[in-house]
Amino acid sequence: MKRLLAGVVAAMLAGSAMAATGWYNDYLQISQNGGADYGYSLTYPSGGDWDGANLGEVYSLSLSSMTLWYWSDSQDRDGGALYYQLFDGVSPTPIVGPTEIIWTQSYEGGVNYYGSYATPINLLAGATLNDEQTYYLQFWAKSWGTTEGDSWLNNSGDPQNYEASFSYEATPIPEPATMGLLGLGALAMALRRRMGK
Repeated sequence: MKRLLAGVVAAMLAGSAMAATGWYNDYLQISQNGGADYGYSLTYPSGGDWDGANLGEVYSLSLSSMTLWYWSDSQDRDGGALYYQLFDGVSPTPIVGPTEIIWTQSYEGGVNYYGSYATPINLLAGATLNDEQTYYLQFWAKSWGTTEGDSWLNNSGDPQNYEASFSYEATPIPEPATMGLLGLGALAMALRRRMGK
């Protein structure tokens, strides 16, 4: 009986040691400079098209939504979060973050889950940015469970988080010619209103 019990315990331990978790089809929707959302992927280990991307000149940047898919062969996922931080390219200390965004988890069936979040987040909020300076925005993610613990979605290289760069450009101010045309248009509307009375 003792041998049978020892065998059952050993089999359970071996099964739990072989348990695994992972990630697939992980996407972020980013709005740059108030424009339409653009999808970026995060994948392990290559980083997808976010890692190493150059976003060009940026004066506003927001995370519009995210959908991150993950699995656990023991069906052990209780939730998860996306993280981000912003660096100025000079100091090793982030100027924003690390910031945690807890997602809503849904069960897909089998061993699959996904986390989603759809409230826009200003990724530059709280940062004092210098015009024409380069900045680096990093993302990574984690799902958690009670038996298998944490499963991280991050980079296998350096830096350890998926990172894109951009050059900060202060909010564009219309040039004098454009301002002049706007002024003439306003004057024409005021004259038309006055003549119509």
